[in-house]
Amino acid sequence: MNGSGWPHGNLKTNMIKVMHIITTLGPAGAETMLCRIASGMDGTRFENEVVSLTAILDLAERMQQVGVRVRTLGMRTSVPNPLLVMRLAQWIRESKPDVIHTWMYHANLVGALAARLAGNVPVVWGIHHSALDPRVDKRRTMFVNRACAVLSRKFAARVVCCSAASLRVHRNLNYAAEKLELIPNGFDLNQVKPDPTARVSVRQELASQRMPF
Repeated sequence: MNGSGWPHGNLKTNMIKVMHIITTLGPAGAETMLCRIASGMDGTRFENEVVSLTAILDLAERMQQVGVRVRTLGMRTSVPNPLLVMRLAQWIRESKPDVIHTWMYHANLVGALAARLAGNVPVVWGIHHSALDPRVDKRRTMFVNRACAVLSRKFAARVVCCSAASLRVHRNLNYAAEKLELIPNGFDLNQVKPDPTARVSVRQELASQRMPF
């Protein structure tokens, strides 16, 4: 550990080992951001592995192509299984990560409990929810979020929100304010940028499809 309480990495390899725990690896927003982060990290400094709580693994092959190990606990979203939390704790003990990065409420809760069972591994929570609405969000999600708010004081080293709105909402939900951090989603501006040629092409295509009235 260094003076800030964070690890220096594996002494033998001088690499920092990161275990990412996420609810699913389906083709959605947070899952895609995890792929981008893992593929963009310096492979000479960081070793990544991903644990998906469920067997939804659409993006697993993409992760494996950049050298990231992927495992699944095989949880069923409708039936929480405490025995699988214990299995995850065993995986953490075997893998010996320097830091655990969890993604979304359910993984935040399960990952924090497993890390506590495995030993004193720092856990960074990732929140990719900007609002909670009982008319939209499931009752189970609302319950897990309330539990995370209570546990954030002792179980999370940091709580990272991807937007200012998300940080504000979760501060109001009584997450530990001193642990909340804002890190916006990152994008490759070489891929996401204005393209004058494409603009003209799309405009011409749309103009040709106008219906006469």
